[in-house]
Parts: sequence; C-alpha cells; structure tokens
Amino acid sequence: MNLLGKGIWKSSIRLDTKLRLYQTYVVPVLMYVCEAWTTTQFLCACVDAFDMWAFRMIIRSPYIRQVSNSEVRDITNCRPFSYMVTDRKLRFSAPSCKTITGQSQQQSGSRHQTGDDQ
Repeated sequence: MNLLGKGIWKSSIRLDTKLRLYQTYVVPVLMYVCEAWTTTQFLCACVDAFDMWAFRMIIRSPYIRQVSNSEVRDITNCRPFSYMVTDRKLRFSAPSCKTITGQSQQQSGSRHQTGDDQ
C-alpha cells in the first residue's frame, strides 16, 4: 500500500479511477480466503479501519480535516469491507446448506417403495 500511496493515490487521477484501482488490486488481496476467517468484532473493526484509512488516502483527506467515516463512505460510495466479508461468507456457505438439505430429501425419497418395485 505504501507504493500505491506514493504513486497512485497522491496523483491527479480522477477519483472514480482510483476507486476502480482499489477495487481491482487491493480488495481481492483482502478477500483472499476470507470465508475461512472467524469474523469477530475485533477483526471486523481492524479490517474496516484499514479500509477507511485507504479511502482517506484515496480522497486525499488530511487528518487535520475532520471528516466523519459516513462522509467518506458517501464520497466513495463504498460499503464497509466487513459487510463484503460477511456477504461472501454467507454466499459460500449457502450452497453447502442447500446440498445438505437436498441430499436428505433425496435419501428419504429413495426409501419410499412403490407397488411396481415389489
């Protein structure tokens, strides 16, 4: 993130281009194997703090200028990273839940014998 901070985030590139670069290069690294994480409140707070720090660098907001987190979210139009992690975990766990319930229904249906089988 340091090299990005020196080269890209502080350049005169448009905001939407910087956000697209962030979504393309930084978010996938953070999302890597996030469905295996145990999402505690502490972990969510740490990840969201990094996310907010990165957005503040992107919009070039100095620490002296007191901008609230909700204002930064409004400017960047991005959700907190912890929401994306939770959504991804739910998305990856949902098919396995359907598979488990689908198998139990198929097994109970296969035990039923019709008059033709006897």
